[in-house]
Amino acid sequence: MHDYYLIGEIKSGFDDEGYVVVYSYSDFIDRFFDLEFVFIEIFGVIKRLFVDRVELSGDNVLIKFRNFDNREIVKPLFGCKLYVDEDNAVELEPDSFFIHNLIGCKVYFNNTFFGEVVDLLPLESNDVYVIQDSNKEEHLVPAVKDYIKSVDIDAKRVELVHDWNSMFYDED
Repeated sequence: MHDYYLIGEIKSGFDDEGYVVVYSYSDFIDRFFDLEFVFIEIFGVIKRLFVDRVELSGDNVLIKFRNFDNREIVKPLFGCKLYVDEDNAVELEPDSFFIHNLIGCKVYFNNTFFGEVVDLLPLESNDVYVIQDSNKEEHLVPAVKDYIKSVDIDAKRVELVHDWNSMFYDED
């Protein structure tokens, strides 16, 4: 689903009124309260669902979609991922990136190709890039300035600090 931004996944039904429990992939929980609609892919077709109401219950985002008025009618939505279009994407702070834009970036240090970003682990202290090298080995690199020199999303290029390799490997 190109041109769409993943924000969550419908996990289950919540009540007899048709609310669903959504696992948020977004760092911006408040974003759900501003949505008029979301997109889902169901049975191979992209559909727009209009949002009637949004509530929080503990760590869960609860969404009630228009015309989905009971527990039975929302069951086909379980497991569907929720997307927004570019017009409804959250505007990021400088030096912040959407995960889907980082995946596939080529990673270099000292102008030498090191690998490719294949995943991102969102941890409490900071995110961690999962980088797969040409031998299919994975390396975890903290997404902090001590390790990441620059990120150019348009060029799909991540530069590691010049002495990154020596931080992890003995040169004996």
